[in-house]
Amino acid sequence: MNPPHFTLRRACARDAADFAGLMANPDVYANLMQLPLPSEAMWRARLETQDAAGPIGAGDLHVVAERDGRVIGSAGLHPVDRLRR
Repeated sequence: MNPPHFTLRRACARDAADFAGLMANPDVYANLMQLPLPSEAMWRARLETQDAAGPIGAGDLHVVAERDGRVIGSAGLHPVDRLRR
C-alpha cells in the first residue's frame, strides 16, 4: 500500500480559487466557523493580506495540502486578541 502523496506549504494568494472551491462544498463549510460560500475575491484579499504580513506578521498561519498542483485541504492557526475567562 502506497501512502498518499501531497505537499504541505504556506497558503498564498494564487490559492484563492481553490479555497473558494473547497469552501463551497457543503461537507466542508458545514463544519467551519465562518460564513458559507466566500468568494474567490474574498479569499484572494485575505491571502494577500497574509502574504503582505510575512511569516511572522499578523500571526496567522495558513497552510495547504497540495496534490498535482491543486489544493486538497487547508489548516490555519489564528491568534486571538482576547482570552476567554
